[in-house]
Amino acid sequence: MTKLEKAKLFKIGSDLSGAGTPELVLTCPINPESLKVSYSNAIEPAKTDDDKDKKSGQPAGKKPAPAGGQFVSKLGTKLSFTLVLDVSVPDGDGVQVKDVRALTTKVLGLLTPDGTNAPPGVELLWGALLFRGFLESVEESLEYFSPDGVALRATLALSITRPAMQTGVNANFTPSGASAPGSRKPAAGTTPLAEAPAGGSVQGLVAQAQLNAGVGIGAGGAGGAWQDVATANGIDDPLRLRAGQRLDLNAGVRVRFGTGS
Repeated sequence: MTKLEKAKLFKIGSDLSGAGTPELVLTCPINPESLKVSYSNAIEPAKTDDDKDKKSGQPAGKKPAPAGGQFVSKLGTKLSFTLVLDVSVPDGDGVQVKDVRALTTKVLGLLTPDGTNAPPGVELLWGALLFRGFLESVEESLEYFSPDGVALRATLALSITRPAMQTGVNANFTPSGASAPGSRKPAAGTTPLAEAPAGGSVQGLVAQAQLNAGVGIGAGGAGGAWQDVATANGIDDPLRLRAGQRLDLNAGVRVRFGTGS
């Protein structure tokens, strides 16, 4: 069973490079239901020589504005999402937090400038997604209280902005069960396929699979009967396979027992 990956918030340097060791601020007890990414740019009209000459006091020029008459002055990306924090039950490690604001305070701390009067960088890491920027706003809603008035659940609406274009892709992400680089082993949960050699046939591939499995040739079992394998893979000429053609040899077993299409 694949382990559920939790979204994490980190504190990073204000240069947003991610260099150094990021400081873990929060492991989200409940992953966000959705993430909204907004991309924007600022379009401004291009300045002509006349505009420049008015500022310098020099005689006006005649050079026209560039084609299109506009340019992009600034790019930006914003990530918006909502986090639900609930401490009414212990977390997966058995840790019981008594007040949910002990968690929300950690997030709010990312709004506070550091010694250089610049806010710290924020990194959201969740599987294949990695977004770095500055925490622009936080809207906190306290929604569930204990009998003695302690807040146990909070919803945080967060906006993280970056003054540049960012796709939010984690280049170091490796899917659970994926093959190691250079390995031909299939990922967990996928169907292993056999690759036909030059001049190969369905009969030959099935016979080899049965030998590898210790099953007598023609006895069925691993790969099933070659006729079933050919039918299940849609092979018109089982004697002449294309070099590199990939077949599901176990499809024959499924056809035999009536579980395939």
